[in-house]
Amino acid sequence: MQNLSFTACSFIIRESYSKSNDKVLRLNEEIDIIDENNNQISISISELFTSFFNNYHETITEESINKTFSIEFKETNKGENEEFLYLYAIIRSGYFGNYSEITNIESKQVKYKKGPKDADEMKFYMYIVIPRDNAKVKVQKGMMFFSNISVFGVKSITTRHLQSYIKTKYSLSINFKSIAPKLFLEKNLTRKSLNRMVLTRNHKSTNTANDFYSGYGRETKMFSNMNLTEKAWDKLIKKITYFVNGNFRLFELDQVEYENVRVEVLIGEKKRMINLNNLENLSIIEAIPNSVKKKDGQIDEKKLITHLEETSLDYLSEMVLEIT
Repeated sequence: MQNLSFTACSFIIRESYSKSNDKVLRLNEEIDIIDENNNQISISISELFTSFFNNYHETITEESINKTFSIEFKETNKGENEEFLYLYAIIRSGYFGNYSEITNIESKQVKYKKGPKDADEMKFYMYIVIPRDNAKVKVQKGMMFFSNISVFGVKSITTRHLQSYIKTKYSLSINFKSIAPKLFLEKNLTRKSLNRMVLTRNHKSTNTANDFYSGYGRETKMFSNMNLTEKAWDKLIKKITYFVNGNFRLFELDQVEYENVRVEVLIGEKKRMINLNNLENLSIIEAIPNSVKKKDGQIDEKKLITHLEETSLDYLSEMVLEIT
């Protein structure tokens, strides 16, 4: 069965060439802009994304990275609930440029000989969330989710084309950042998923053998195969939570203080090392549950959209949606 996951990020849109927060656009208001033909137009954020999707409905080839790219979008790929609007598209991408043989792993027979003009395209999903305004907040930050197949994904190529497209056509820029990293940690760091813990600190040796040197260095302590009791786990997770929340930037264990803390967790079938000192730049990758997959291991589209809608509500509860 395929190892499926999704990558999540937040996004903001602002006027091009501006880094000022007062130029960050409100996502639920129409934008008055001058397009590439110097026409004054008004466009909604959802129309902006739809325009991007339609621009790439035909496959393009990127010779520099030997990769294809296309987007399939239908007007029915939109929805809404009380908290947000969403739209999604199917992205097809694959590598070309080399010779290879497609072999059946059971019969050991070569089924197809792939040439340099053949691209083994895969099907990915892109899901965009535009949260609704409320009495207190005029929303400026949205969310995006990209499905992954094993080590393959389309976040980088898609966001690169999106940035180029809206800059050229609308003189706007879009920036991507992490999304609710503390919630991600809370969901994925469990007693069963924790595989390894690595603690590091600056250290001055008390060993007289080090007198020939400065005596300073980095001390690393690693714990692996951590079969913790429920009581020990509760104690550890309280320390981690305290550290992550920034209450104290030192992690104390056995009366020793450490400046750097990393944890390795199992997400789906993949191990992921997370630096707890740098959560704000954490790339959010979550496993797609088996309940979303068909019997052959591929994604059930309807179930995936339902799962992403539920996941979006979780992240939405932890996000700061207004910049200014």
